[in-house]
Amino acid sequence: MKKIFCTIAVAMFACSAFAQQKIEATYVEAGVNENDPSTYTAKKVVMPDGKKETMLFKKKHFNQDNVKISSSYATALSIEDMISVIERKKKQHECVKEMYEEDGLYYMLFTKCNTDGQQ
Repeated sequence: MKKIFCTIAVAMFACSAFAQQKIEATYVEAGVNENDPSTYTAKKVVMPDGKKETMLFKKKHFNQDNVKISSSYATALSIEDMISVIERKKKQHECVKEMYEEDGLYYMLFTKCNTDGQQ
């Protein structure tokens, strides 16, 4: 019985291992549609060990004036995640400057604010 189970497990592993499709990128940001190159930018990044890796970043649709004065940006996969990101940024004295939702992902642009939450 153990031999049959092991044979089935090895066969399933072999099928899934050889059915994988190779991609060039080593990092793909959440929300990137790899079939549509106009929605992302590919950047070569030098890793700490000196190797160059390709990373795919989703193009953001923020107002360029807001991007110039922003301090950081973040993405969230759910409303609960978005709330926790905003609360964490509030503790770092950052306020939401602009936010939008696309394909179930929330994109937030933050700017520095004073201690009472005013920009």
